[in-house]
Amino acid sequence: MAEKTKERTTGEKLGDLIMAFGSAMGDVLDDPQVKEKAKELSRVVVDAAAKAWGDRIRDEQAKRKVRTVGKAAQDFGKSLEDHFKTEKAAQAESTRTAG
Repeated sequence: MAEKTKERTTGEKLGDLIMAFGSAMGDVLDDPQVKEKAKELSRVVVDAAAKAWGDRIRDEQAKRKVRTVGKAAQDFGKSLEDHFKTEKAAQAESTRTAG
C-alpha cells in the first residue's frame, strides 16, 4: 500500500534550511550552543512563516527576495568551501616545506 506523505510547507522548509545552516556552523565552530540556537531559531521561523507566509509566496516581489536569499546562501557556502580549500592547501604546503 502506498504511504501518504504530508507535503512540507514553505515555512517548514525554511526552518529546515536555517537548522541545517546552524548545525553546519556549529560543526565548523565546534560549538554545541550554536547548534542549539539554530534549532530555536528554526522553530521560531517555522511558526512565524506559517502565520505570515500564506499568499505572499505568490507575490513576485516575495519570490525575488526568496531567490536572493537562496543565492546569498549559495555564495556563502562557496566562500566557505574556497576558504577551507585554501587553508588545506596552505597546510599541505607548510607540511611539505617543513619536512
